[in-house]
Amino acid sequence: MKRGKGREIINTTYGWLYQHYVCPLLEEQREKARADIEALCQEYGLNSDQQISLIDQMEGSCSLSGAAAFSIGVYFGMQLLSNPIFSELKESMERYQIEI
Repeated sequence: MKRGKGREIINTTYGWLYQHYVCPLLEEQREKARADIEALCQEYGLNSDQQISLIDQMEGSCSLSGAAAFSIGVYFGMQLLSNPIFSELKESMERYQIEI
């Protein structure tokens, strides 16, 4: 099997998993978050400008937290892979055409 073909299979599999599992879950979470924000806005009697400001601030906070979590994960992944103990892991993954 060629290196490109394996990636195509993996990409197709991940695409299917995303469409059938991740996407519906994210949509469900998005709807719950919208309902929670609406309830919060009604509880505090926020006008439309205040609602927009609240939503912007919450989304900004989520983006910053997500970016920080991602970068920490990348950092620890790089540290893990640079450790000689894990060189065997890298070699064992190569036969499955998974690049780490």
